[in-house]
Amino acid sequence: MKKRVIPILLTIVLLAALFSVCACTPAGSTTTTQKGTTTTTAGTGTSQSSTTATPVYPTYPLDGTVTLKYASAVSAHVTAVSTWPDTPFWQAWQDQTGVKLELQEVTDFSLLLASGDYPDIITSGAWGSYSGGIAKAIDDGIVMPITDYLDTLAVNYKERLMSNEEWMKGATTPDGQFPGFYHLRSNDPGVSNSYGMIMRKDWLDDLGLSAPVTADEFIDTLTAFKNDKSAVSPFSIPIGELRNMGNWGILTSPYGLVSTGYFHTDGKVHYGAFEASYKDYLIWLNKLFSDGLLDKNFLTLDTATKNSNIMNGISGATGGYAGGGIGVWMGTMKDKDPEYELVGVGSLVANAGDKALFSQRQALVPGQLSVVTTSCKNPEIAVQFLNYGYTEPGDLLMQFGIEGKSFEMRDGKPYYTDLVLKNPDGLPFAQALSQYDFCPENGPYIQGGEFCFQSYTDIQNHALAVWRDSDILEHFIAPVTIDPKDAEEYSTITSEIFTYINENFALFVTGEKSISEFDVYIDTLKSMKIERMIELYQNAYDKYMG
Repeated sequence: MKKRVIPILLTIVLLAALFSVCACTPAGSTTTTQKGTTTTTAGTGTSQSSTTATPVYPTYPLDGTVTLKYASAVSAHVTAVSTWPDTPFWQAWQDQTGVKLELQEVTDFSLLLASGDYPDIITSGAWGSYSGGIAKAIDDGIVMPITDYLDTLAVNYKERLMSNEEWMKGATTPDGQFPGFYHLRSNDPGVSNSYGMIMRKDWLDDLGLSAPVTADEFIDTLTAFKNDKSAVSPFSIPIGELRNMGNWGILTSPYGLVSTGYFHTDGKVHYGAFEASYKDYLIWLNKLFSDGLLDKNFLTLDTATKNSNIMNGISGATGGYAGGGIGVWMGTMKDKDPEYELVGVGSLVANAGDKALFSQRQALVPGQLSVVTTSCKNPEIAVQFLNYGYTEPGDLLMQFGIEGKSFEMRDGKPYYTDLVLKNPDGLPFAQALSQYDFCPENGPYIQGGEFCFQSYTDIQNHALAVWRDSDILEHFIAPVTIDPKDAEEYSTITSEIFTYINENFALFVTGEKSISEFDVYIDTLKSMKIERMIELYQNAYDKYMG
């Protein structure tokens, strides 16, 4: 498994009492409740009514007199066509919220924080890389938590969090603070899972084969590709993706191994590359390599070559995403080879009819966070601005864009228009849509599956369905936070262990290291304190579930 930084997300479930907060409304604004209207005293920012259990919803647009400096990386989809401030979305975002924006494009997150000159709002997925995480950024006086605004200016955000336990757990710090507005993912296909095995369906049809289900069928299929389709590299996959396939359990279930990374069984945390069943998985991978079925260059293979191989008959199987893999490859080949077709293949199992133990799954709180900084002179306005993405009209803007342009309503449901689905200027869907909405980049809103359902082909949506078919929810561990007092110890242990595991994975698969040395490998991991590593992760998981 690759060396990685554990995302800094929450480990505690909050009690309902945390949501009893004081009302705080910006000067001159009006907020509405579900049962009426509460006015505020102009110029004071204090509510005339006492705080009650009745939620208070901001009214949009705001008065339009405040300008906020908004810092974010800018999507490559946007810049392929224009600058972000020149897009219809940027103007609509300001019009609908009643807040003027000044963009500060972030190219280096660490330099931005080191400067000490903070914008009003920062949207970034790099908060986990800040030393001590987002909780430390609050302690260091960079980030202003929004906890005290949850029943007033951020009530829409609060209600969405409360509707999903994983969202709620992932959106707070260990001490119960709400640092800001997280990008949230729904559990829809294409949002929570988007990667898996992909094969040449036209080859399968020619050979009279179905997509393989078991590990043995996988080998038979690759052998047929090699012998009957002259595939030089039947299964072409870079080593990083091959490790990920193990981590996501795409190839491991036939050997009783859930994943090569962290997983749990009935609450007990395991690390797959330390399990006895990992040995059988390595033996199988070595057979693929020795028989010429796994790309002989997998240690040095890059993504561009992998893409070329699956499109040009060098390989018949690989891994990829529904959009960036199947969508791109099918689109590229449709005029070159009308017979070219792909199919998604589910996580392999030992016997037909078995349920796969694991599959790829995205965290529903991936770590992209929009915060109000302590430099903001109008924090109440900034909070309301970010809360907008969790309202119904905000949801439409962030994901569908502008009505009459990028989407239209039919029977109460938004549908993308041909302006973005079949752009007259030939723009790919993601680029065309990026001019009108925040999607598909992560931001302060909830990402739903309509982006995939409406823009993907039947082939892509079928792939999402088969990739999703596993018992992953019985074993999945959402990102957890190692206790701060243990963080340094954990980091020291993992920096050595993950490097050792990755090095030995390559050696075992190629046969450069005999599988007879597997016991030495396990003993070495023990000497490197892998059991302590798992214990620390177990403690963090227990707190997360607590």
